[in-house]
Amino acid sequence: MEKDTAGGRIRAHIASRDLEAFRNHYRHYLFEEYLPFWDQHGIDHELGGFMCSLDHDGTLINTDKHMWYQGRGLWVYSYLYNHFGGGQYLEVAKKTRDFLIHHGRDENGDWVMGLDRQGNAVSPATRRGYAGMFVAEGLQEYAKATGDQESMDLAIDSLWRAMKAWDDPTCPSDESYIPVSYPGMRTLGSHMVAILILTQILERISDPKLEALADQVVDAIENRFWNPEYQLLNEALGHDYRRPDDANEDFIYLGHAIETLWMMLPEAMRRKDRRLFDLMAERFRRHIEVAWDDVCGGVFRAAQIHGGYTVDKVLWAQEEVLVGTMILMEHTDLEWPAHWFGRVFEYVEDRFSLKQYGFPLYIESGDRKVKFRPHVERKENYHHPRHMMCNLLALERMIEARGKISGFWEEEMGSAQLAMGAVEKPAKTGVIQDTRHLVESPEKRATYFEKMLQVLCSDLGPHPSGTREFERAAWIVLRELESAFPVSFLDRYLDKWELVGFPEIIHRGKRLAIGVAENCAGTSDAGFNGIIERLDRDGIPYGIRDLSTGKIAAYINVSKDVGVQPEYLIGKDVLSLPRFVIGIQDVPFVELLIKDQAQVQARVRVVYAPEIPTYNIVGTLPGKSCDEIVLIAHADSVIMTQGANDNTATAIIALMLAQAFSGTRLDRTLTILVTGSEEYGYMGAKHYAKRKEIEGTAKDLKFIINCDSLTYGPNLWASTRDEELMGLVKKIHVDLDMKTEPIYSPDADWWMNDASCFRSMPNARGVNFNSRGYSTLAANHTPDDDAENVPRDCAESSFLVLRELLNRLQEL
Repeated sequence: MEKDTAGGRIRAHIASRDLEAFRNHYRHYLFEEYLPFWDQHGIDHELGGFMCSLDHDGTLINTDKHMWYQGRGLWVYSYLYNHFGGGQYLEVAKKTRDFLIHHGRDENGDWVMGLDRQGNAVSPATRRGYAGMFVAEGLQEYAKATGDQESMDLAIDSLWRAMKAWDDPTCPSDESYIPVSYPGMRTLGSHMVAILILTQILERISDPKLEALADQVVDAIENRFWNPEYQLLNEALGHDYRRPDDANEDFIYLGHAIETLWMMLPEAMRRKDRRLFDLMAERFRRHIEVAWDDVCGGVFRAAQIHGGYTVDKVLWAQEEVLVGTMILMEHTDLEWPAHWFGRVFEYVEDRFSLKQYGFPLYIESGDRKVKFRPHVERKENYHHPRHMMCNLLALERMIEARGKISGFWEEEMGSAQLAMGAVEKPAKTGVIQDTRHLVESPEKRATYFEKMLQVLCSDLGPHPSGTREFERAAWIVLRELESAFPVSFLDRYLDKWELVGFPEIIHRGKRLAIGVAENCAGTSDAGFNGIIERLDRDGIPYGIRDLSTGKIAAYINVSKDVGVQPEYLIGKDVLSLPRFVIGIQDVPFVELLIKDQAQVQARVRVVYAPEIPTYNIVGTLPGKSCDEIVLIAHADSVIMTQGANDNTATAIIALMLAQAFSGTRLDRTLTILVTGSEEYGYMGAKHYAKRKEIEGTAKDLKFIINCDSLTYGPNLWASTRDEELMGLVKKIHVDLDMKTEPIYSPDADWWMNDASCFRSMPNARGVNFNSRGYSTLAANHTPDDDAENVPRDCAESSFLVLRELLNRLQEL
C-alpha cells in the first residue's frame, strides 16, 4: 500500500499488477469473449431465455431451460444494462422476462423447475424455494432497468413464497450436498440467497416487512450459523436453528460460507454498520485460510471437521473469493485482501482458463488438480459473469479515485445523510457503448421512439415530480443516457425546503450571528448539546460533536465575507448534517470555543419533502473544450395525465440525440439535461443553474437549447432575439428541405420556461423550441395527452433539425 503526496493511503497495485492491468483483463474478457460466446450459442434470441447445456465449443446439447438459469440470466443481463448500458442487453433481459412471465409458473403461481425451449413445463415446481428466489433476483434487477412495477411486485411475491416454504417445519428437504437432509432443515445457502436479494431490493425501496426479514436473516448468519467452537459457519441447522447432533454438526460448506460472507459486506454498508462489516470481513478471511489447498492451490468446496475436505474444485468458489477481496480492497486499507486476491486470481488463470486447450471461457469444475475434460454438458451463466462485472466496476471506481480508499466509512459522512437518500448517484464513467446504430435510420429511430414512449407513458402513466412514478421515469432516462454518454447521473434537488424560526448556536446565553445552508437537514426541535471541533475536511472547517452520541452532528461553514452569506447545497450534501454558516468576523470567537472545549447548544429546524427523491437527469459528452452546449427537455407531467406531448415525447427526442452523438468527440461539450418540476415552478432547472454557479462552470455555458412540446405539430417554433442563432435555425430548415412550415419569433425572449433559470449565466446564448400544426395542443394537461395522441412524424422532424443544430453549434 503506497501513500499519496498528502499522506493518504492508495492502492495502485494488486500483487504484481497495476489496477489498469486487471481492469483491462476483465473488460476484454467480458465484452470480447464471454458475452459474444453467449450471444452466439446460449441465448434464445427468438423465444427468450437461456440454454445452458453447452459443450466447450458452444455445441448445444439440449434446449431445455432450467429455471435457476433463467432467473440468473435475467439478473446478469439486466445488471449489464444497468451498469454498462447497451440496448442489446436489455432486449435479452426483456425477452427472458416475458418468457418467464408467460410460461414459468404453474396453476398455483409457483415457479416450475424446468421448461422446454417453447415454454412447456418439463420439471414441476418443488418446495426448495431456490427457483423462485433466483427469478426474484432477476425480476428486481429488471425492474431497476425499466421501472416496471409489475416485475418488482412479482419479485417480492416470489421472495415471500420461498420464505414461507422455508419457514414450514414440515417442508421436505433433499439437499444432496449436505450429509443428512430432513424436513424443515435450515441451510446457510437459503439465507445467503435471501440476504443477496434483500440487499438489492432494499437499496431501491422502503418496506418495513422486508427490513424486518433482513434483520432476521442477518441475525441468523451472524449468530445462529456461526459455530464458535470451530470459528466457522455451519451449513445445516435444525428448524429451530439448533446445531444438530448428527453428521451435519461439523459440516462446513466452505464455498457457501465464503459467498455468504462477502454478500454480508454490501448489506453492512447498506445499514451503515461498521461493526458488522468488520466482523464479516474477519470471518471471510478465516474461511479463505481454512479452505485453501496448500498442496494443489485453490479453495476447497466443503469440509467436515472430523472427516476431511471435499477435494474437488469449482470455479464459482474461487470467484467468490475474488469478489469479496475486491470489495475489501476498495473500501479498506487492509493488506491481506490484496494478497489473497492475487493468489487466487493467478491460480484461476493457470488452472481454469480454457485458452490453453483451444476453447473459450473457463472450466466450471474439476478434480483437485482441475484436470481438463474434453467435453462438458453445461456452461455457467451467473457466478462467472457476476464476478467479472462486479470486479470490473470496482476497478473502474478505484482507478477513477486514483487508488484512494473509498472513504465510505468516514465518520463525518453521517449515517443519517445516507439513510435519507441524500447522496446523488455517482456519475457513471464505465465502459461506454457506441449506440449510434440505435438511431442511424428513420426506421430505427421510429422503433426507439415507440419503445420509449411505451415505457415512459403507456406503462408508467402520469408521472408528476415528487411521485414514485417520476422516480421510476428518472431511472429509466438515466439508463438511456448512461448507455450513450460517459458522464451521467441523477442530480437530486428538493421541491420544498424551508427554515422554521431562527437557527441557534448558543454559548452561555450568547447567540452567534449565524445562517443556515439551504437544503441541509435539521436537528430535533430541542436541538442538542455539543462541542465545536476543527474538521478541515472536504472544505468544511468545523463540526459540532453531540455530547450524548459522541458523533459529529452538525457542520459549520465560514462565509467569504465578514458577515454571513447564503449557501446552497448540491449533490451529496443535500439533506446532509445540519450546516450552520458564520461570517469571518466570528471565526476568532469559534476558535476560543474550540480551545476551551466550551459546550454550546445547537438547533436548527427545517421542513422539506424527503419522501420521494426528485431528480434532474444529466448526461454529458465531454468535448475538446470546456465550452458547453446544454439541451433541455423536462420529463415531468402534471397530475392525471401521461404528459406524452408535454413533454415526455420531447424528452425521448433528447435521448435519441444522446444516442446519435454517442461514441463521438465533439469540439464543444454536449450536455443533455432532462429536468423535473418544470410544471411546478421550474424547480429542477433552477437547481441545475445553481449547481453550475456553485461548481464554477456557469461561465462555460455557451448555448442553451430549451425544448418543450415538440410534437404538437411538424412546424417547429423557434423563439430567440439572437439574430445569428435565428439565422442558423432558418438555414437548417432550408438545407434539410423539411417540407414543413416553421414558425420564427425573432422578437420573443428565449428566456422562457426552464431556460428562464439560466438568464444570469454570463456567456449563454439560446433558443427556445415549441411546435404547432396539429390538434394535439387541445389535449395539453388533460388525460387525453397520452401516447396514442403523439404524432410520430413530429419526432423525426424535430430530431433532424436538432441534430443538425447541435452539429453546427460546434463551429459557431
